[in-house]
Amino acid sequence: MDFDSTTEEQFIAFCTHAVQLAKRWVIMSSEWRYVAELENAGLPLVRFGIWLKPNGAPNFSGDRPGTGWEAIVILHGEGKKHWNGGGHHAVWICNPERGDHPTQKPLPLLLDWVKKFTDEGDTVLDPFMGSGTTGVACLKLGRSFIGIERREDYFNTARARMEAAHAQRDLFAPTYIREPLL
Repeated sequence: MDFDSTTEEQFIAFCTHAVQLAKRWVIMSSEWRYVAELENAGLPLVRFGIWLKPNGAPNFSGDRPGTGWEAIVILHGEGKKHWNGGGHHAVWICNPERGDHPTQKPLPLLLDWVKKFTDEGDTVLDPFMGSGTTGVACLKLGRSFIGIERREDYFNTARARMEAAHAQRDLFAPTYIREPLL
């Protein structure tokens, strides 16, 4: 699977716009080498977090240690910061999921991010929604969701996952869906 690469300049420009548009938090996984550049560019980097992957892929060539973690960028614009995580560290330990997308995030990870960085009724934007894990987390937690995906096959996968999550509601959870999906 080929991915279009993002230059450092494009990444910084994207983060700048995201912080300007967001009412609160901008949370994303990132190439670890870009994190320091955000601070150097004057972006409001609140924290550099880590997603530790206990069963992550090894270094397949065997000539060096595998990484075993992914960088998490935590940005916030001007103003008072509010989150629901109390004193939780910016370290998340969660096994990767193998799914319908090569970089699919595990649902428990996204559920935790949505719980900690948003409040019920908030709207979450995922501009690279891939297989729709953020959308599923938002459905389960009563957040509105806007997802953007340029590849039609991944969009269709995300849509199917969110429709399945909507159809298989937790019997003991409150109902949050107000309108049908797409």
